[in-house]
Amino acid sequence: MSKNETLSDALKDHLTTLGPSHDPDYLAWRDQQVREALDFAKDNPDKMITEREIWAKFGLEY
Repeated sequence: MSKNETLSDALKDHLTTLGPSHDPDYLAWRDQQVREALDFAKDNPDKMITEREIWAKFGLEY
């Protein structure tokens, strides 16, 4: 096998759709990350960037 074929096979393994994870450790970590982000946003509204500012930055205002 050539180097390109091996790389292609390796990429195929990583690009295969597996669906959402059902690993309880991952789900707990993910939920904790979301809770912390929401709490931070609630406690620090002055540090949040509005949607309009983001849209303007990328030229998506209409």
